Amino acid sequence: TRLRYRLVPYLYSLAHRAYLFGEPLMPPLVFYYQNDDNVRNMGHEKMIGRDLLAAIVANHDEVERDVYLPKGTWIDYYTNQRINSTEQWITNVPVFHNGIFRLPLYAREGAIIPLMFVDDKTMNVKGKSSDASVHDEFIAKIFVFDVDATSEFTLYEDDGETIEYQNGEIRTTKISQKRIGSSVTVTVHGSSGTYDGAPDSRNNLIELIVDNRVRAINVTLNSEDLTEYATLNDFNIADSGWINSGNNTIKAKSGVMTVESRKEFIFTLIESPCESEFSSISVPGEEIGRASCRERV
Repeated sequence: TRLRYRLVPYLYSLAHRAYLFGEPLMPPLVFYYQNDDNVRNMGHEKMIGRDLLAAIVANHDEVERDVYLPKGTWIDYYTNQRINSTEQWITNVPVFHNGIFRLPLYAREGAIIPLMFVDDKTMNVKGKSSDASVHDEFIAKIFVFDVDATSEFTLYEDDGETIEYQNGEIRTTKISQKRIGSSVTVTVHGSSGTYDGAPDSRNNLIELIVDNRVRAINVTLNSEDLTEYATLNDFNIADSGWINSGNNTIKAKSGVMTVESRKEFIFTLIESPCESEFSSISVPGEEIGRASCRERV
C-alpha cells in the first residue's frame, strides 16, 4: 500500500496521458515489445506505463515465481540490482521481502519515476498527514544509463479533487537525464501552468540509482557545488546537499526553489575498484546478498 501511494505522481501522470492520448496505464508486455514472440500470449506480467514491469502473483501460498524480462537492462525496484536480459527468465524471484508481500517489480534502464513522500502519518494521495505536516517536495527516482543516453518524463499535477484539469488547470514539469561518460545531468525543468492550491516553491529531491560499483565524487546544482554529507541523518535535516546513501543510491536535494526555475543537477561518478573475489554471499536462512563488485545476470 505504501508503494502504491509513493508511486502516485507516476501513476497520476500516466492517467493524465491516458486522458490526453489514450495511452494504456497497465498494458500487456506485447504493447511495447511487439517483436518479442515470448510475450505474445503472456498475461501474468504487466507493464505499468512504459518504464515499470510487474509480475502477477495469484496462486495460493505462492512465495516465489519466475519472471520474464524482455531484451534490455532492467533494475530490480527493491534491491537496485541491474540485470542485462537477452530475452530470458529470472527464476525463483521472491515475493516476500523481510516478511512484506511485494510483487516482483522492475524498472527499465533510463526510467524516471516521480514519487511522493510517504510515512506512517500519510492519509491520502494528496499527501495530507495526520500530524498536519506538509510534504509537497518534488521527488524523482532516476535509473541511470550504463552508456551515453538520454531520457525524459513529464509530471502532470492538478488539484486532485475536481475536474478543472479539463479547463486547463494543470501543471506540467519535465524531468530529463543525460549521461555522457562519468557525468550524469538530471534537470528538473521549469514548470508550466497552475491549479488551485499549487505550491509556488518546493524542495527537489533526486534519487539516482547507479550500478553497484559506482559512487558520486561531486554533485553540483546550477553549476554550484552542493555540500556532501556523511550520514543520512545529517542529509535529511539539511535543506540541500547530497550523499552516497547506500543500496546503489545517490541522493541530492536543492533546497526550496521556485517551481518556474530550472534545477540542473550534475553528478560526477567514479567506479570503485573491485576488492572481492566473490560475486555473492549466502547466509543460511537468508536471501543471497550481493557483494560490492559488478555483477550481471
